[in-house]
Amino acid sequence: MPVQESAVPLILGEGKDVLIQSATGSGKTLGYLIPLLQKLLNELESDNNNDATTTTTTKSSKSKSSNKNQIKLLILLPTRDLVDQVISTLNSLLYYLTDQLSPPLSLLKPQKSDPNLHSLTVSSLRTPPQIVVATPLGLLTYTSHLTLSSLTSLVLDESDLMLSHGYASDLTETRKLLPKICQTVLVSATLNESVKELKKVMLHKPAIIKVNKETRSGTLKQFYLPLPSSSDKLLIIYCFLKLSIITGRSLFFTSSTTSCYRLKLFLEQFGIRSGVVGGNMTGRHRSEVVERFNTGGFDVLIAEATEEATEESLDSESESESEADEITSPKKSSKKNTDSSDFGVSRGVDFRGVKYVINVDLPPTSSSYTHRIGRTARAGASGIALTLIDESDEGEMEILKVIQESQPRAEGSKSTDVMTMKEGEVQPARLEFDLKEVEGFRYRVEDVKRAVTKVAITETIQKEIKESLLNSDRLLEHFASNPQDRNLLEADKMRSNINKVQSHLKHVPSYLIPSGMKVAKPSKKRRRRSNLPQTGEKNSEADPLISAPTESRIFLDSNDGTGKSTSGRKQWKMKRGKGKYSKRYDATKFRGKR
Repeated sequence: MPVQESAVPLILGEGKDVLIQSATGSGKTLGYLIPLLQKLLNELESDNNNDATTTTTTKSSKSKSSNKNQIKLLILLPTRDLVDQVISTLNSLLYYLTDQLSPPLSLLKPQKSDPNLHSLTVSSLRTPPQIVVATPLGLLTYTSHLTLSSLTSLVLDESDLMLSHGYASDLTETRKLLPKICQTVLVSATLNESVKELKKVMLHKPAIIKVNKETRSGTLKQFYLPLPSSSDKLLIIYCFLKLSIITGRSLFFTSSTTSCYRLKLFLEQFGIRSGVVGGNMTGRHRSEVVERFNTGGFDVLIAEATEEATEESLDSESESESEADEITSPKKSSKKNTDSSDFGVSRGVDFRGVKYVINVDLPPTSSSYTHRIGRTARAGASGIALTLIDESDEGEMEILKVIQESQPRAEGSKSTDVMTMKEGEVQPARLEFDLKEVEGFRYRVEDVKRAVTKVAITETIQKEIKESLLNSDRLLEHFASNPQDRNLLEADKMRSNINKVQSHLKHVPSYLIPSGMKVAKPSKKRRRRSNLPQTGEKNSEADPLISAPTESRIFLDSNDGTGKSTSGRKQWKMKRGKGKYSKRYDATKFRGKR
């Protein structure tokens, strides 16, 4: 991939600070992991060679022992989900290197659902690993138990999200812990004010890698659908799914946990399976849901998008290299860091095989829009992004204009389906869709919407929280030794306030299907049989009464073509010399007679 071709030699060969700016799904993670792991292996080999050449002293032996138990590579990410993903990628890369490198360690702020995390992490830090993956807040939680004096490489991934999550003060404190000489890699999908701020503070004369959006091998088509009211969104989602306008794995983004579960319960009434990833879940539970989606457990995943509600600009790179002593957040991004701020699936999380991204709620910024639609058309694949917009909301129309200015022009589409666009068209382009064509489905949708009450949504959320807590590491250990406690809790299952799914809602009646989408019925007109002759006469070869083989009753007993008849009448005439067998037989006289 272009990112890896450019990043690997710069990071590994020259050892310079690097700023990588490339679209989501372009391979940035492996672009910095591969060269930094190789750099770490080279450093360990160099240390071993130096130790082998020194004289045998007790002091040098202790030095060798301590060099292997020092943090060399630190990777900072804004969310827990990204930490888990990078840890998984590292474990895959280090599968055959376990004898040289210790397993990577994640540092996360302990949550109420897993209070034992702190003590377990402190225990792991007694023998420091060479690789640490953490959130800024998680790193500062354990500063009294670790040292970064031997750090040689630092990565700030998804750096455009760092300051928007309220990590400005945490990054300032982290900077004080770093050694003076440390290679730093800044990775971002967009180049906004937050990234520029971090670049000034964290990088020293960096090499800048920019991969143009036009170089991506996959094709991403972007559309928006203006609706008269936000209440029409569920109607459109239902029709697009049930009429197979949207097929395959689809990712739906909403702005709140309540909206996620409202959509989930709505789809369940029509027999459409879906999963939810929200901020109310533990990291373990979210990972399980994402893994089920990636392995084909269901095709619809509804995700809560947590973004800052301030407008960000996508200005071009500023070449100013002025130094700053402190990291400051953008003026409007004063959001404080909370436990839930460590959550985020619209940034960086690798959803496999996503064909459609549907923005049920419009993203507040062009940056967050870019990250959302980046969940599809990854690694050379193609995808479609659709945003539902309330055209009566002037604020949403203004945000749409900003988003259109930030996105590249369309490459064109040769397909004949609903979602086609012309080459050079502004993206996201308006989707030509007549709402009147699906007006017949409105009564069904409205009936189901009334069944999805606030009480039902609240009960479902509570049920998810309960299930998430039951699957926490601490409770799993407790249930292993006390299975009766789990049985009691599972017996106390909450019942949904929604009535049982009605089977007729799973099917779409033919009279409701728009005329343009109906399949033509086969013609009942009888075709002329191709095996009949043009004269219209019956083919005797096909007649079983004519073509049936029969045994010949004429037995030839001479070479002149005559034979002996087996007829009883003729045999009687032959024996007595009657008829044509008479000596006085005249052929001309008896012609035509038997």
